[in-house]
Amino acid sequence: MAVMRVPRLVVAGTESGAGKTTVALGLMRALRRRGLRVQSFKVGPDYIDPAYHTTAAGRPSRNLDGWMCGEDLVRALFARAAGAADVAVIGWVMGLFDSAGPATDSGSTAEVARWLDAPVILVVDASGMARIAAAMVRGYATFDPRVRIAGVVFNRVGRWPTRWRRRSTSAGCWPSPGTRPSTSTTKTGLAALGVEWAPFSLLAGESIPAGSDALYLGGGFPEVYRAEHAAHDRLRADVEAAHRSGMPIYAECGGLM
Repeated sequence: MAVMRVPRLVVAGTESGAGKTTVALGLMRALRRRGLRVQSFKVGPDYIDPAYHTTAAGRPSRNLDGWMCGEDLVRALFARAAGAADVAVIGWVMGLFDSAGPATDSGSTAEVARWLDAPVILVVDASGMARIAAAMVRGYATFDPRVRIAGVVFNRVGRWPTRWRRRSTSAGCWPSPGTRPSTSTTKTGLAALGVEWAPFSLLAGESIPAGSDALYLGGGFPEVYRAEHAAHDRLRADVEAAHRSGMPIYAECGGLM
């Protein structure tokens, strides 16, 4: 299948919450800004991440589900969607080797990476780590020789990101394309740019604070409070009005629901 020669890579994490979605979105947008046609994919039936992928890549994201589809159909779906693209970026769920059971890689990131012969960029949540991060990366890289770890991104590293990259290389690990600061560092940077946070409570019947320039809706479990949210007519109207006025709105997970 000629289209399987389309350059592609998988962005996978050591575990859920490592930061792989953030890294994948940044990579998609960076490649798009270089003039490349980027085709994004998301493993599983998830509908939230593909919406983000579509915005970042500028093309509709497609789902790949090894558990439901099997190898032949996954390869065919990839080939059809990536046919007109210059590069494909595949975002994943959970950790690289998380699967349907302890003795199989069925349903895992690693399985589909093998099927597509795609190299893996491993995202590591390095908060609270030092040299142990190198041991972790080496373990992931040697766990299954059929899976190719092409590089590592250390996330939430705090200070001295250059030192992290140097440590990775000197320890015999794979190249580190970069690092990402911790959330607290990001908040500090936003504060330095003049961002002021104005929290409000949906459960208390509150709405968007007056004078807000942007809206952030965090994750959670809104279905637990569906009755309360359904009765919050004012907030729904205010969010719709904010959207129509062009206010930047960022929502994640439950907040997007």
